[in-house]
Amino acid sequence: MGTQIDKFYADEARIRTVLFRINLIECLAVIATLAGELAKEFVSVAERLDQQFFWAYRSVEVIILMCFIGRVAVTWRGRQESSFRALSAAAIIFVLGLALINLRLASFLALIHDAFLGLRHSQLKSQDLRFYQRLSRKPAATLVVTFLLVSILGGGLLALPSSQMDPSEVSFIDALFTAISATCVTGLTTVDSSTAWTPFGQTVLLLLIQLGGLGIMVFGSALSLSLGQKLKIFERDLVEDVFDDTDTLELRSLLKGVLGFTLAIELIGACLLYPAFSETMAWNQALGYSIFHSVSAFCNAGFALFPDSLVEFQGHVWVNLIIGSLFTLGGFGFGVLLGLYKVLRHRKTTRLSLQARGVLTMSVILIVLGSVLWFIFEYDGLLKDKPLGTSVLISIFQSATTRTAGFSTIALDEMQSTTIVLMSVLMLIGASPGSTGGGIKTTTLLVVALAIRAFIRGRKEVTYHYRTIELTIVLKALAILGAVLSAFLFGTMCLLWVEPDLVPMRVVFESASALGTTGLSMGITGDLSTAGKLIVCVLMFFGRLGPLTIATAALLGGERGSRIKYPTGRINVG
Repeated sequence: MGTQIDKFYADEARIRTVLFRINLIECLAVIATLAGELAKEFVSVAERLDQQFFWAYRSVEVIILMCFIGRVAVTWRGRQESSFRALSAAAIIFVLGLALINLRLASFLALIHDAFLGLRHSQLKSQDLRFYQRLSRKPAATLVVTFLLVSILGGGLLALPSSQMDPSEVSFIDALFTAISATCVTGLTTVDSSTAWTPFGQTVLLLLIQLGGLGIMVFGSALSLSLGQKLKIFERDLVEDVFDDTDTLELRSLLKGVLGFTLAIELIGACLLYPAFSETMAWNQALGYSIFHSVSAFCNAGFALFPDSLVEFQGHVWVNLIIGSLFTLGGFGFGVLLGLYKVLRHRKTTRLSLQARGVLTMSVILIVLGSVLWFIFEYDGLLKDKPLGTSVLISIFQSATTRTAGFSTIALDEMQSTTIVLMSVLMLIGASPGSTGGGIKTTTLLVVALAIRAFIRGRKEVTYHYRTIELTIVLKALAILGAVLSAFLFGTMCLLWVEPDLVPMRVVFESASALGTTGLSMGITGDLSTAGKLIVCVLMFFGRLGPLTIATAALLGGERGSRIKYPTGRINVG
């Protein structure tokens, strides 16, 4: 028995030694790549040296791929779970297959894979770092810090010359702005995504959208469970905070389904979009565009690789239907989607939850009401010269996309003032909790409306579908509404202050789009000054994470309750 234990620990020690050497080689490869990029950026090189740079990059990329294969092979030996081995085999096949098409993209994905596994297998203890220990007790703080770090990393990658078609036209602030917009699944951009980024840059953009849409910690936790690993306590608390659910068994089931469910929907969406895109472009470009727009739509990101978003498809029923279905499903929330899936599978034994009923009810009301009002307001405006069928299709699409999707099938530069107000309100409402979208959320508006109804009827309890809504939920909804409106007013005033030359109504629209993480614009994003871009970045960050989340994250010491009870006081309001 003792011999077997000694052998086990000896094998573990050898595996750790090999993994450490692989990590060291990859770090050196990354440093060499970054040094080369910086040298190309700041030093003019001759054509001969540029050719040498090319082959040096190829050598580094091959080394990274070899490290990737070595890491998978070593961890394969130390792990026995079938799910882990199946995912590892799929990763090897995918990355090596991609290497035949684009070696740089393959090495980049391999590096991300290795970085994730390296972090998951890190032996760092929480008590060794006070900040990490305090951070792990506060899920909101972890969420904020993670989003911030990924945004900065994404901005750094997009700022590399290999990510840009013309490095002289894209500044670092533009790269950072785009990275934050992608991570916060907003869609606002200061440059044309169809011409500014190389395939490598577009892949970085796509990964940021996917991470931001799923939620970085949710994505990591779901992948960890798929690899047969257990969640740490603070990770479980964070996921509970994201999904607003405290049922641990339900959360494990939800997390395991999130990753597969998301990839399945995006794959189906890409397959359905491919025939429409292949009509006007080569098969490989159509395939890339289909995958990009499917992921962007389901994640409610609003990024498009066409210069005018989806204006050229405004009369294409199939593209409108698929893109609209993808961002509508993404806006429902993962809990609602899995609930609908269970109801469809077990109609007789499973019923929709109260959350799902509220989400579906509010979504239908907002889409229908928004479509009718959009059609009425723009009948003699943007829709004046459009056929009736196209006008109805545009109205429905714009009503649905306004709630955080960000795609557009018509130029919004000359909208009526009433339409601007309507769309600003819809953008601030946003999607649903636990979804890929932002905003105050549909259920927040529902709870506030129910509270108003209860007050008018003289009732002390807020009810919905014969269920009583807890007072803490009502207070949270009111706090979210107040915080978002306050952030909107403050952000709009700051934008108007630093951008006095822009049309005020367009600035209001831009502020609502950023805070609601929608991504629609009336064409002023590229005209913003550096200060204006930074303000919009802050609004996007607030909109994706929520003002209450950021406010809670600022208190790194954890929640502080009070046992003191004070006498009741009275303040007249209204």
